[in-house]
Amino acid sequence: MPVHEHIYGFDLIPETKRGSKLMMVDLDSTEVETLEFMSAFIRRTHPAVVIECGTYIGVGAVFLGNAVKANGEGHVWSVESNSEIISASRELIKEKGLSEFVTVVEGNTLEVDLPEPPYGVVFHDAEREPVHLTKELERFACNLTEDGISFIHDSALNWWFQDVRTTVSDFAKQNGMNHFTIHSARGLEMLQRSGSNGS
Repeated sequence: MPVHEHIYGFDLIPETKRGSKLMMVDLDSTEVETLEFMSAFIRRTHPAVVIECGTYIGVGAVFLGNAVKANGEGHVWSVESNSEIISASRELIKEKGLSEFVTVVEGNTLEVDLPEPPYGVVFHDAEREPVHLTKELERFACNLTEDGISFIHDSALNWWFQDVRTTVSDFAKQNGMNHFTIHSARGLEMLQRSGSNGS
């Protein structure tokens, strides 16, 4: 049995597509344990600005928004390019009482107006095409706070987005950043400024 079958009012289901033991709200959203991992980092570092690239239906924004709310400071800016799901994600955030802590912005992550850097946490979970992802990392990962982290989701080499891990690794080497990998069914990469102390 899973440790929790409900969280933030969501019913959870096992991530069965790739044989992992993680839990999900649906088969396309980010794994709950991954969202909890990032939320714990937000609670630990109290970032003023959190950026999410790829809102989808708003599940990730709810987790990140609750972490910011618990801190009593900061704000999540979630960017989504699919106009057909924007209203649903905004409605979910409103339903969960997080409108004060989460703003959904419609548009391209490379072009939309967002708060000025630095950024405390950035969650890349939208475009995985190498050129776009590299430009996204240039905009956000190169402008992290001293203890900030960029999380890049869906990097596992054994499924569709096989270029993601290589793209992130090359970017880290070219920009002198620390690069960490969490090996899992879907994969998670992390980038941090070299010399960051994580305090």
